[in-house]
Amino acid sequence: MFLWVFIFITSIWAIDFDFNLDTEIIVEMNGQPLTNPFSGGLNQPKVQWIDWDVDGDSDLFIMDADGHIRYYQNESENNEFTFILITTQFYGISSGGWFFFGDFNNDTFLDLVVQDTEILNNARYYQFEGESFVSVGRVPLADNNGYIESDPVMTPTFADIDDDGDLDFFTGNVIGTVSYYENVGFQDGIPHYEFLTNMWQDISIIGPSLQRHGASAINFIDLDGDGDFDLSWGDYYQQSLYIVWNVGSAQSPLMDIVNITSQYPINDPIFSAGQNMPTFTDIDLDGDPDLFLSVLSGAYGSQTVNNFIFYENLGSAVSPYFEYRTHNFLQGIDLLTYTSPAFYDIDNDGDLDMFMGTKSDPSQPSWSGKVHFFLNVGTATQPHFQLQTENLFQGIAGYNLAPAFGDVDGDGEVDAIIGDSNGYLHYFKGEGDLQFINMGLVENVDLSGNSDPILMDADGDGDLELLVGELNGNVNFYEYMEGQFIINENINFPDVEIMYTTLDHFDIDNDGDSEIIMGSWQNGISIFDSQNGGWSLINMNIPFTSLRSSPAITDINSDGVLDLFVGNPSGGLYYLEEISNSFCNPGDVDDDGVFNILDIVQIVNIILGQIVPDSIVLCAADVNEDGIVDILDIVSLVNWIMSD
Repeated sequence: MFLWVFIFITSIWAIDFDFNLDTEIIVEMNGQPLTNPFSGGLNQPKVQWIDWDVDGDSDLFIMDADGHIRYYQNESENNEFTFILITTQFYGISSGGWFFFGDFNNDTFLDLVVQDTEILNNARYYQFEGESFVSVGRVPLADNNGYIESDPVMTPTFADIDDDGDLDFFTGNVIGTVSYYENVGFQDGIPHYEFLTNMWQDISIIGPSLQRHGASAINFIDLDGDGDFDLSWGDYYQQSLYIVWNVGSAQSPLMDIVNITSQYPINDPIFSAGQNMPTFTDIDLDGDPDLFLSVLSGAYGSQTVNNFIFYENLGSAVSPYFEYRTHNFLQGIDLLTYTSPAFYDIDNDGDLDMFMGTKSDPSQPSWSGKVHFFLNVGTATQPHFQLQTENLFQGIAGYNLAPAFGDVDGDGEVDAIIGDSNGYLHYFKGEGDLQFINMGLVENVDLSGNSDPILMDADGDGDLELLVGELNGNVNFYEYMEGQFIINENINFPDVEIMYTTLDHFDIDNDGDSEIIMGSWQNGISIFDSQNGGWSLINMNIPFTSLRSSPAITDINSDGVLDLFVGNPSGGLYYLEEISNSFCNPGDVDDDGVFNILDIVQIVNIILGQIVPDSIVLCAADVNEDGIVDILDIVSLVNWIMSD
């Protein structure tokens, strides 16, 4: 007589993702391949160039509207500008509205000053200590009676304006002047400053109406090669760039406030929506500084694309001549704001095509969103996405479009369900050959907002159900019955509190049913596995991507490694790749949730070659995790069972 011993266990799934550093995926827009397709998009990019990896070229640091610093490593060759996204949250630091790298303690390591996220007109100092940045505190005044201050709408800067070996602080004011804080020394692990004036050098920048002044983004650079710093100034009411020339010296600046250049570069001035942040670096390594302008947007509109402008210096460091090159230096996917990706083999050719919903587009009536369609003209192993249309589904009067695909009505053709910001769903019936009929709104669906659908066989009955995330965090489950979707229930997902729920699904562990991946407003990305009629949160490590993340998970190149694409508020797309996983429960070979004699029988059959296991079963059979399934695994499992 056998004694049946049941040891109930919980899933020990673990899965890790990181940014893909060597993608071979090609993405074409307007007939041209993008150099950095998954750079994430830009809305209001604030930029600094630093050789962080000390390899002789300038790496790129960008803070967009979410207040986090992205780090792009420069891997350019032969003027083919390639930047690899390493992180979207540099050392986990939130930088508020601005940031600046500099060696404040003269230890040869770059430290970091950012806008304080609690008191917005203050600055916080982070000291680099070899392995990490340590928050020391708010940057104080010399008498410790207060702190340096900058209006939250300003983008200030630091520069050694008096050539004494330390970094002084400058910030614009809403009246069009500049405040100057002199660096008076490094004490108690932090630089100290003395406020000298809010009318530095009597500079007063007034916009075209003679009454306009506002937010500014300033930077110092020696533009004429005379050894002192000139001031470059982007202003809310200026579509170009101001240059205030220093006619003094490195030790005693004298700014020429009479002959301010108001259109720059002189030969071909920038013209944008306003507030152009200037930065300079020798990007082509030819010995002179090139000019970059990031459009923060000002009084003349909102420029959420084509806002990272590159002028190449064809002159010299002493006599620069800036030649316009591009409005989209990074050359990444950028579809204005709030992208929602989806992948589906729409043309049934064996590879996945790409779709991206967007929040809005000024070319549309009422600025409605669009669904962009990228056809995979490559293969299942070497994807090559080519933009076919910017508006696959006509007639949607809505924002924040989120597409999902599947054969809803069982007629063999692919249908589409599109969510929108009002909480509605738009049903497009597929007619084949990429033709769709707009069937209008799905009846009886009016959610709290930002409906985000997926179509999947959630209950294992062989047909597709509709799951919809929404603004308030709910996930709603609908079944398709007699030509309409009927609400079944709201699904409870434990251990997470989510707003702006966004969804995708994929059979991650190859067990025949799909897991659900869920994005959110500010709680990152989660994955849930279906267990015993409910959903369990999977242990995983996904780096921060963005606020209001919109994930899509698949194996895009059929290499057996999961790929994760994340849409974001900046209008772009991030690409992450699985770097490790453990999908199995070691010992639970038959995946019934218990350890017992049946699992031992399975291991024996594997050893004898009676069954050919898949990767998940093989993982579970390797009880002692030595990479081999053998008699030692049986011994280990017997000991587990008998020890309970």
